[in-house]
Formats: sequence, structure tokens, C-alpha cells
Amino acid sequence: MGIWVWLAALLCGSQAAVLPPPWADKGHPCPDTQELSPGRWGGRTIAECKCPPGTAHLPQASTCYKLFERGPCRTGEYFAPVEESFNKRGERQGMCVRPQQCADETLLYWPPDGRCYYKLTQGPCYQGSILDVGNDGLANCTCKKDGANYWPGDGNCYSHYSRGPCEKGQLFLPEAKCDSLGPCSKGHTFALSEVSSNGSRAQCKCKPFHARATDGMCYRLYTRGPCAQDEMISRGGRCIKVPCARGRLYVPERRRCYRPGAAEPCPLGEVVAFDFEARPAVDGLSHNGVCACGTGM
Repeated sequence: MGIWVWLAALLCGSQAAVLPPPWADKGHPCPDTQELSPGRWGGRTIAECKCPPGTAHLPQASTCYKLFERGPCRTGEYFAPVEESFNKRGERQGMCVRPQQCADETLLYWPPDGRCYYKLTQGPCYQGSILDVGNDGLANCTCKKDGANYWPGDGNCYSHYSRGPCEKGQLFLPEAKCDSLGPCSKGHTFALSEVSSNGSRAQCKCKPFHARATDGMCYRLYTRGPCAQDEMISRGGRCIKVPCARGRLYVPERRRCYRPGAAEPCPLGEVVAFDFEARPAVDGLSHNGVCACGTGM
């Protein structure tokens, strides 16, 4: 009766007429996995047994199971909500379904949002775990101490070829190593290119605003790179003669040279300026001109 008195007090705050159920004086009335909840019957508010939020039961059964997990289903199936039942009084039903097929075996279907994510990446998982196939045959967020993605430093798991637990500018590589370049040569980044059931693969790619020269290395555009004294590297990795006189900057969009501080060819309020993203100590002198905020001269 104590539970009923508590529920009646809760509902009466809204001045609703509460109809006591026939079991009001018999203690807790609901099956073990269900809870007592307010409901509507006709124009009256009543108490009824329902599965808690995030769970449901099979038709003609009372045991509640978590949605989007295996629950009462066979291996490789998950327990999905029957949406129509959630609109009925006292009903939260579920059914066993097989996950949808993703584009290829490198992807895993995630039932809660109906999307596919790459295997062995963070995907929809919380930080420190990765997406993999569990013993139930479904996609699970996991982190195994004996797994290839485990980092003993903090006890978490990370996707290979991402920053992971490493310092800025480094990548988390197989065998739990942090490396700045991986196997790449100058001017490259080591980036994830493929995820398969046999493991992840990465390849060396030129950094943004870089071009690969004939020596196989990547250089920042419009710097000298591997070119001769009066040349600079352009798109496609070709060495071309520096088109500008001393004290002028090359603006690729216009294919012309301009004096630093000139208003033309920049938008109103901007002027031609040095490319401050270029690092002379690493990239060499840059002939690239960019538009930056300033007053025209």
C-alpha cells in the first residue's frame, strides 16, 4: 500500500483523479523488470506496470530487456523497439531483428542510430573505446587489454593512425607506438586509407598546400624546395622560375606579383601579406602572397 500512496501523492499534484488498482493493498504489483508508472484510461489517470525507458518486452511476455542489445534474441540479432506499441497503454514491446548490411566488411552497423561506422575506430563509442564485433555477433564498444589498440599508459583503446594518446603531431601506430611521421618522408602525413577485417592500412600523403617533387618528397608550394636558386615549386611538383622581382609576393589566384601591403587584389579591408603559415626554418623562403586584414598602402 505504501507504493500506491506514494504514486497517488505524485499524481494528485496535477489534480488528476487517480483510480486505485485492485492490487493497491498487496505490495509491489509489477514483474521484477517492470516499474509502476502513471497512465491514462478513458479520462482517468491510473497506475500501470511498464518496462522502464530504454527497455521493452516481447509480445505475450513480461520480462523487459535493453533495446539495441542481444537480449532474448539469437546470436547476431538485436532487440529492436516496435514503435507502434509505445503509443498504446501499458505497452513497450520489442522484437528480434538482424542488423542492416553496410557497404562492405570494413563497416559495422550501429542499431541505436541506424548508421554504419568503420570497425576498430571510435565511431559512436565513448572516448577510450573502439567499435568491434562482440561475442554476441553485434557491434560493441570495447577495450581489451590484450588488444592491438590498447594503450597501457591510460588503460584506454584508440584507433590506429589517429592522434590517440600521443602528443600533438604524432600518430598512434600498431604495437602501441607514437610516431611523428610513421614511415613517411619529408612533407608527408601518415593517414588512414583503409579499414578491413585483417586490420587497418594507412598511406603517406602530401600535407595540405604541398606538392610532391621528382625526388619523392613533398614541399610547400611556392618555396624553393628542390629547385634551382631562382626557381620555386608549383602545383604538380614542377620547378618554375620565380616570376616576381625582389620585394614582391606571388598571388597564385591572379598569377601576378604584388607589393606587400597593397590593397589590390584583396577584398575591402585586406592587403597582400606574407604567408605566415610557411616556416622558413623548415620550408625555406616562401614567395606566396595571401590576403590578410590591414590598411592598404
